[in-house]
Amino acid sequence: MVFAAYVFTILVSLPFVLAAQKPPAYLQRAADAAAQGRWKDVITLTKTAERDKQAPALALTLRALAMLETGNAQGGLSAAIAAITRDSSVKQAWLLASESAMRLNRSDTALQFLASAIRRFPDDAAVLQTYGLALARRNECDRAIAPLEDAMFRRPDNVGVVLQLAQCYERLNRFAEAATLFERVLEIRPSDANARIGLADAYMKQERFSDAVPLYSRLVTEGRDTPTLTIALAAALSGSGQHQKAIDALQPLAVKRPDDADVVYNIALAFAATARPDSAMRYFRRAVQLRPTFPQALYHLALAQDDAGFADDALRTLQRCALQNPAMAPMCYFRSAEVLRAANRLEEAIEMHDQCLALTDTVTTYVASKGHTLFLLDRTSEAIALLESYLQKVPNDADLSHAVARHYIKAGRTEEAKKIIERLDSTHRPLADQLRNQMK
Repeated sequence: MVFAAYVFTILVSLPFVLAAQKPPAYLQRAADAAAQGRWKDVITLTKTAERDKQAPALALTLRALAMLETGNAQGGLSAAIAAITRDSSVKQAWLLASESAMRLNRSDTALQFLASAIRRFPDDAAVLQTYGLALARRNECDRAIAPLEDAMFRRPDNVGVVLQLAQCYERLNRFAEAATLFERVLEIRPSDANARIGLADAYMKQERFSDAVPLYSRLVTEGRDTPTLTIALAAALSGSGQHQKAIDALQPLAVKRPDDADVVYNIALAFAATARPDSAMRYFRRAVQLRPTFPQALYHLALAQDDAGFADDALRTLQRCALQNPAMAPMCYFRSAEVLRAANRLEEAIEMHDQCLALTDTVTTYVASKGHTLFLLDRTSEAIALLESYLQKVPNDADLSHAVARHYIKAGRTEEAKKIIERLDSTHRPLADQLRNQMK
């Protein structure tokens, strides 16, 4: 997009620059050829420009542009450097040099050209934008933010700058800021599909499902009915509680793509959310058949099996999931412990808790769950000691504080529970009120 802007800027400015310079005839003909997209003719007409010390920098800039347009990045770089050497005030030559270097996979060189260009043109929005984009292309969005923000400050209505900045925010998981900028793009250009997709995705990351639904719906109805967008629409519908509509949105896609594991999996999720475990299990199993290594489908299949009353099946599926994806193992062991505890198989549940905490001991939900199981085993002092040890590490964790106070109350240690309740009053009043009700 930015390279297209170079071309546009150069071509639009050519008549004015040439009128002021009284160029040689060959340069006028080269400019006419460039305006018509006859890039090979431009190269031919400017062939002597690199050797001719009197040739204007604009001829070399046009040559660099023509080289890039015909896929010769090395030639473009040579011509752009020659133009800069001839006259460093030609901004487009710096930008073309950086673009040429990027295409040659010499991103460090490209950034050096752009850093020099910023020193030469410190207030130029196009240079700042190009520098920010080059950093983003290197996945250095944290560094790209500042020049892109600076460019947007100078040209607030430049959709390209705003869109690039929004995409950088999104990559950095700064979804609220990304959403604000995507909204601004749509105010300027309401039909911009990239901005609409970006905004919908940013809403989803913030769990603003109801806001995402109309954006995805419009994209689908306008003919952008790709599997990815339909699945995203279904996820937004489910997230906003419209589970049957999510199923309805996915069913036609499932007919067209019966072997698409992602489509089948998302239908299963919608069925699970509508408390239809039998249908959910059928689709989760189908997803796993289509993609044997699909730990997310296995995990949710286990939840559906547990909901349907098949605890042993759920435990086997969770074990399989843990083996397939070690990153999900702590969650699988935690869920296994919950299944075993619900079945009153408390000693086995403790074993699962221990496996879970051996892999990660930083998730307070896992710690609180083991404390609850220990309490059910009448190992109250052990449960409280475990929870207290973790509360010392994270004294401001509301859920863990709530769990400790609950066990204090059950153990008759009401004064200690009251201290926690007082602390929760100022930060998490609903949890404090639950504890007061328990003390009654």
